[in-house]
Amino acid sequence: MSRRAVIFDLDGTLVDTLEDLTAAINAALGHLSLPTHSAQACKMMIGNGAAWGFRGRGELEAAGAHIIIDSPRELLDCRLDIL
Repeated sequence: MSRRAVIFDLDGTLVDTLEDLTAAINAALGHLSLPTHSAQACKMMIGNGAAWGFRGRGELEAAGAHIIIDSPRELLDCRLDIL
């Protein structure tokens, strides 16, 4: 049987990405000069997208968390530079 593509869903089902997502969230928070969070706290923020994860968190909204949502490429590039 010939296969043309393989698709992976890397949301934690096949690979435990919590530590990577925690690092990314904390890099974004650092970009806004906000305190970082533990992996357990970040776990509650992930799974439904950045807009949902940051919604209702007053300190994030006050600090301009929309920047995190509106500028994913810039933040991704920043994170990749750190690595």
